[in-house]
Amino acid sequence: MSTKVEAKSINTSSSQTVPSLSLPYTFNSSIKFMDVVVHYHAMITTESIFVWIGDGKANLTQLSSAIQWKEPTDNSRNAVSTTLISDGELDDAATSLSERIVAKLGIPAFVSYSTRILDTTTRMLMEKALVQALAEHVEEVKFLEKSAKDAQIE
Repeated sequence: MSTKVEAKSINTSSSQTVPSLSLPYTFNSSIKFMDVVVHYHAMITTESIFVWIGDGKANLTQLSSAIQWKEPTDNSRNAVSTTLISDGELDDAATSLSERIVAKLGIPAFVSYSTRILDTTTRMLMEKALVQALAEHVEEVKFLEKSAKDAQIE
C-alpha cells in the first residue's frame, strides 16, 4: 500500500540575518505534512547541535544523543547513540535521527522527538527535510565562524 504524503513549508525563521557570528545559532521552521504541522527548533554551535521536533505542545518528553566514534567508512556506522530521557514510544526514531545528523554533519547531536506522527514514511520525509536544512545552517555557521576569525586576524 502506497502512502501519499504532501509536505509544504509554512514558516521558516532564523536568528541570523546579517553576516555576524552569534552562538548558539538558532533556527525555527514549521512544515505541514498532510494535515499535521510539524515544528522544528535547532540550536547550532561549532561543537554540537540540539534539535527539537514537535507537532503540538512544546515539551521535552524524550531526548537522545549521538557522537561520532570513528572516522566514517562507506559501509560502517560512525556514530553511537543513547536515550537520555525516554518516553518509550519514539526512542528508536530519535536515536536513529541523532545518528544520521552526526553522520551527515560530523558534530555531536541531541534530538528531542515530541511528535505523535508514528507513520514511518511521513517521519522519514520529515527527517530528510530537517537534515537538509541543518546541513545548510551548519555550513553557514562554519562560514560565519571563519569570517569572524579572519576579521580578528586583520
